Amino acid sequence: MQESSVRSSPLYRLDAKHAKLSISDRIVALAIKVFNPLAKRLEQMMPTIGEDILKSNLLIAPDAFLSLLLFITFASIGVSVVAAYLMLSMNLLLLAVAIPMPAYVFGIGIAIPKISQSSRASALDSEIVFVIGYLSVLMGGGVSPIRLFRRLSESKLYPASAREARRILTLVDVFGMNPITAIERVARYCPNKIFSDFLAGYISVLRIGGDVNSYMEMKQKEMMNYRTFKLKSTTELVGTFAEAYLAATVVLGISLFVLQAVQAMTSQSALNLDMIMLYTSIFIPAISGAFIYIIHSAQTKEPISYMLPHYVFGASAIAIPVLYFMPLDIPVYIRLAIGLAISTSAAAVINIIESRKKQAMENVLPSFISDLAEIRKTGLSPEKGIQILSNRNYGILSRSIKRMANQLSWGVPLSKVMQDFGKDVNSWFVRSVGFIMLEVVETGGGTTMLFNNLAEFAQKSKELERERRSMFRPYIFLPYFGAILTIVSTVVIINMITGQISSLTEQTNTNITLFTTNTTAVREIMLTATIFQAWTMGLVAGKMGEWSLAAGYKHATILALAGIITIYMVETLANITGFMR
Repeated sequence: MQESSVRSSPLYRLDAKHAKLSISDRIVALAIKVFNPLAKRLEQMMPTIGEDILKSNLLIAPDAFLSLLLFITFASIGVSVVAAYLMLSMNLLLLAVAIPMPAYVFGIGIAIPKISQSSRASALDSEIVFVIGYLSVLMGGGVSPIRLFRRLSESKLYPASAREARRILTLVDVFGMNPITAIERVARYCPNKIFSDFLAGYISVLRIGGDVNSYMEMKQKEMMNYRTFKLKSTTELVGTFAEAYLAATVVLGISLFVLQAVQAMTSQSALNLDMIMLYTSIFIPAISGAFIYIIHSAQTKEPISYMLPHYVFGASAIAIPVLYFMPLDIPVYIRLAIGLAISTSAAAVINIIESRKKQAMENVLPSFISDLAEIRKTGLSPEKGIQILSNRNYGILSRSIKRMANQLSWGVPLSKVMQDFGKDVNSWFVRSVGFIMLEVVETGGGTTMLFNNLAEFAQKSKELERERRSMFRPYIFLPYFGAILTIVSTVVIINMITGQISSLTEQTNTNITLFTTNTTAVREIMLTATIFQAWTMGLVAGKMGEWSLAAGYKHATILALAGIITIYMVETLANITGFMR
């Protein structure tokens, strides 16, 4: 890409007539004034930097970006000088890592356009199924694309796609481009290949006078096939990381517990337990958090989030330290398990209720849309169709449909009715279909063909969601298996060691203080560690099997209580059978 074409791009131009310089603008201006000659030479050495910035969310010219990066890099030299001085004068060797600070800053800065590209593409990927469905349903019905992009640009339901629509409208309204050229330019610099190919293909069909309906049907099928393929690849990725997670938490955990238990019970020093405490309180939460983040990055994310369970957990978490430090004549691991269960039980109940409500709505919505499409074939209006369908049974969705019918009978506009409907549900799928239905009526005229397209799209989307649940459900049980195995193994090891020590004491008829000093303390700490590990693995189970951290509250509660039951059952069985003694 030539430098002149990059710099002449409308995406780089600024309307400075009403601009007011902020502090950041002044810093950028200073950086350009000082480092612009060097930045231009650096830009010539990096021919792709302009295109990388165009594909990112950065609204800055290449030379301005590089000037700012050089300014920050040179400013970070002061940090290196201070770190070197303190290291030499105070012998603080750890400060040596701060000496190459300019290299860190420059390296991270150069990567920012690529990181921003990835973020932009990922945000679009989360919305791509419904946005392409929305565009396909209405474009296939002959609705003007610019008219659709104007509506899409105002949507709060698809924030990433709304930004792409605003890019197109800016080129059309501000810079005077014709719609076809504007869409083509945005498609060229869109980092999401699926969305880019969709727009580019649509433009090609328009230019050659092809069949738009056939193209839209083909893209919908491709989109569903792409989503199925991505689900399978995500399943394989989750399976790979699940094996690594179990190896780190179960195999390593059991090995560490056995080693530390033997060392602690055969030594008068309790310092050997420090490794257990570090492993439980730092390593397990860290690796669980990293695993949850990896899964979250690989999964398709919804733009809206239901935060109430997390807020409830945050408020209930006070039960953990209260019960843990409460001076009760109850083993510490039991108090911790009860505290952990209390902290997540309320959030789990709220999430279960909301999830069942959400799933029930999503299951019946395609049927409602199909019935509405059939009514449209008789010539009745969508508003009248909703009023007729309000007398049918659609399960939990019936209440919302009856409310919509009542509002329509009172003369409330359909747009306001659909807005209220969206506020009443927490399902992004239901909101998206409702949004498309409103657009079908207001933008596309509510034709029978458009409603048929919408009904087919809703049904295929729901089938894809069912396939996703069936593919990931088996992964719920892996953390259960790992947690129970860790608890059973730890209890068996502790009882075997204490049993051998007791037997040796009886045979020698002496009190072996050396071996029995830490037995009780070791048992308490080891069992407490396994309970906390089991609870943490429950959170991972929810994210891994149900794609929701909030769903993990349910599994964490179950595993915390199951840990107490497992310990009791194993020790009771050992006492009855004399095993491990």
